[in-house]
Amino acid sequence: MSYTASLYQAISEVPSHEWDSLCADPVDPFMDRRLLAAVEQSMSADGKFFYVLMRDADGRPMAAAALCVFRVDGAVLAGPTLKRWAEAIRRWWPGYARLKVLFCGLPVSAGQKHLRLHPEADAALAIAALDDTMRRLARQERVWFIVAKEFERSDLAQLESLKQHGYVLADSLPMNHFAPRFSSLDEYCRALRSHYRYKIKKSLRKFDAAGLQLETLVDPQGILTLYTDDLHQLYNAVVDRAESKLEILPAEFFRQLARQLPGEVSLSVIRQNERIVAFGWGLTRGGAYRSLFIGVDYSLNAETDLYFNTMLRGIDVALQKGATDIFVGQAADDFKARIGCVQQPRFLYLKSPNRLLQAIFRRIARFVFPKPTPPQQHDLFKPEAIADAEVAANA
Repeated sequence: MSYTASLYQAISEVPSHEWDSLCADPVDPFMDRRLLAAVEQSMSADGKFFYVLMRDADGRPMAAAALCVFRVDGAVLAGPTLKRWAEAIRRWWPGYARLKVLFCGLPVSAGQKHLRLHPEADAALAIAALDDTMRRLARQERVWFIVAKEFERSDLAQLESLKQHGYVLADSLPMNHFAPRFSSLDEYCRALRSHYRYKIKKSLRKFDAAGLQLETLVDPQGILTLYTDDLHQLYNAVVDRAESKLEILPAEFFRQLARQLPGEVSLSVIRQNERIVAFGWGLTRGGAYRSLFIGVDYSLNAETDLYFNTMLRGIDVALQKGATDIFVGQAADDFKARIGCVQQPRFLYLKSPNRLLQAIFRRIARFVFPKPTPPQQHDLFKPEAIADAEVAANA
């Protein structure tokens, strides 16, 4: 018994009814053909995209995966010492540790996985077919590594057979989750212990004193009119300051996202007078709100706590939408812990198609990919406020 795998080079080539039978999801949008088209159409200059359907002996689709070949910073998940070495070497060798990698996943880091299994699928057969496809593709594209990402802890039992195919399990960057216990930012503030409430209220007053105003757009045409290349520079400013630069998304990706997923994609902009000084992209489906990426004018940050306010106002947008889940992205963990986020681990599997490199990698993987250091935990909320919120949620 085995599964057969069909490889496609564009999402438009994939039989839509077969793909949707595995990937249509009322909550998770990341295998939606429209979202995949947005990535493919906006980022094909920087990478190659592939799609795999795995079928059983009767021709029924049992698994689906989205793949890409992309160059990445090989030190992105490394510990502080290795990152410092990489930065030092890049002063005279700019391309050092920038590796061509084949991903089961896409170069849009929102903590999402791009492998789906039918409930009746034999996971081991699906993984064997997928690995065979990726190995052939890796040879064709001459990549350094094959990486399957971003899996939750609950996925690991199903994916155990990846280890039999030579993959090493490693920690990825955790997802930050904000429990939507409250209906608004005001209710959130009232639930805070006085010490934290004072600090957050101080930042919120800076927002008001500077005359900043928030507006959330959902209409695609309004978003497309507003989101110019100049405005996109605020996103680039945030990426430039990020400790882990997973990828740099072009402005066209965001515009394609608005076109492809109308009504689900939102753009919250912060204005000072008429000028937009910050923004946050959001994606809502089935009650789950995902804060995707933000942009900030850092010249106003000291005066207005603009980065902080942009993140917190984005959560307020989600709360007022009645979100049942709020995901606030990977990275900036310490900051997000201070506003009440809790980390959810993410995992990835790696191997090299080069036997010598694979043998070396297996011995040094735990040093190259150490467990992420968890942020300091903060006891933000009054116990009675949490109890009241839980009672209200269950009423």
